[in-house]
Amino acid sequence: MACKEFRELVLALISRNCPRMIVAGSAKDGARDPAGARVGNAWQRRAAELSSRGGASLPLRSSNARSTLCTVSVSGKGKRIAVVGGGLGGLVAADRLLAQGHRVVVYEKYPGAGGLVGTDAVGGVPLERFYHHLFTSDVDYVSLAGELGLGQDIQWLKSRMGMFSGGRLFDFGTPTSLLKFSALSLAGRLDFALSTLRLRRITDWRSIEGETAAGWLRGHGYHEVYEKVWGPLLFQKYGARAEEIGLVWLWGKISLRTRSRDKSGLGERLGYMKGSFGRGIDALLSRLTKAGGELRLARPVRLLAKGD
Repeated sequence: MACKEFRELVLALISRNCPRMIVAGSAKDGARDPAGARVGNAWQRRAAELSSRGGASLPLRSSNARSTLCTVSVSGKGKRIAVVGGGLGGLVAADRLLAQGHRVVVYEKYPGAGGLVGTDAVGGVPLERFYHHLFTSDVDYVSLAGELGLGQDIQWLKSRMGMFSGGRLFDFGTPTSLLKFSALSLAGRLDFALSTLRLRRITDWRSIEGETAAGWLRGHGYHEVYEKVWGPLLFQKYGARAEEIGLVWLWGKISLRTRSRDKSGLGERLGYMKGSFGRGIDALLSRLTKAGGELRLARPVRLLAKGD
């Protein structure tokens, strides 16, 4: 890519909050980089900031793009802009820029656009490569789905969680299930409830940015809670770097799931798109082509240089 041919370069950050912003960065590489687990890194801080406003980053990918998109001509009298990354954030950024009259080209290093919400056809049915759902606090994506004519296709279903411990599968995620969670002692169950309530009372993520989840739980005497619940979960997700995960991450998870509970406080509702979240990517791609934008697949950007 000859980047100097563009008078302005736009890097689209992949984020669940993308309908509101276009900022520099690439979420796909950050999401895959193990260093992203380090305490205080920029991704963790940004996710926490979004979470405190009712959402979290949502990196996505799809394989539903068609190669004919590469031949779409650029039209308009605005600035010539390159969007690096054809994930959800990049496509929404391109959509907004095209609506403003700019000339936009999206560069995606993979053969298909969409980010981590990619789908593969299995028996003629699109199957998401990674599991995704919406929380009720994910108002930005819900708003985007409505804009794309897909709002009515989001189903809000009651969630069920389980915890496998000591060779047994336990129901998990409600006050009643916690009372029956014998993998923890009675004192451990009380500590789990107290530690959760304590984290929920935190309103400013900046006050806990310098702490790790493991350090905070152990430091406040919640050793059994960490060893039996959070420790195994963090190890399964982050492996050898589990002890490095920031408390901000744990706080964000608890905050999100709390806000997604129904009015009774006992049940959680999660959102799923009929036919897969790839439908949102398809809709954005359709709008991009109709607006005169261009998508270049399998075109990784290796160097950025601003021209004269």
